[in-house]
Amino acid sequence: MKKIIFSLIILLFFLSCQSNKISNLNYKDKESYMYGMVYDFENKPVENANIFINDSLVAQTDVQGRFILKANNSSKELTICIKKETYENISSKIIYDPINVLYFRLNNTQQLLVQAENALENNLYDESMNFIQRALLLSPNRIDIKYLECIVLYKKKQYQEALKKIKEIQSLEPNNEFIKKLSKNIEMQIK
Repeated sequence: MKKIIFSLIILLFFLSCQSNKISNLNYKDKESYMYGMVYDFENKPVENANIFINDSLVAQTDVQGRFILKANNSSKELTICIKKETYENISSKIIYDPINVLYFRLNNTQQLLVQAENALENNLYDESMNFIQRALLLSPNRIDIKYLECIVLYKKKQYQEALKKIKEIQSLEPNNEFIKKLSKNIEMQIK
């Protein structure tokens, strides 16, 4: 019994030493970091996004979408840019303040496409086209995005432009039945 009590006392001693190391951090040391989080449109963490401050790579997000910025004594106002392939870049001015946590939301190509489809279902053609154009900037060779663009142009009664774009798609996918059908519908509207 004495051995157990002695062991517990030693264990508590070591634990208290460890907690003192943490609590003895200088307040200024705690202040020297600013934390941020990057999520996508579905509120899922974005891993491996590059974080740039004033055009210099300073961090990368972890698996939880988190990053840490170290103190920058040269300037309180900074330009932060977040970049990841197939995601829209974000650039923003921030004030370096360790009390605040930065939150950013990035859209990827697929999420922009879903937003475009939702806007199309609600007959919001200009809004849908905005999402499509943004998606095409990220993935210019995706035929599904170009096809959706043709549908929006068709719905907006911009038949000439829709026909031009559907012909471009047809040259890439000549046997696709959906593309053929849309092409015929557009041609019927022009005649």
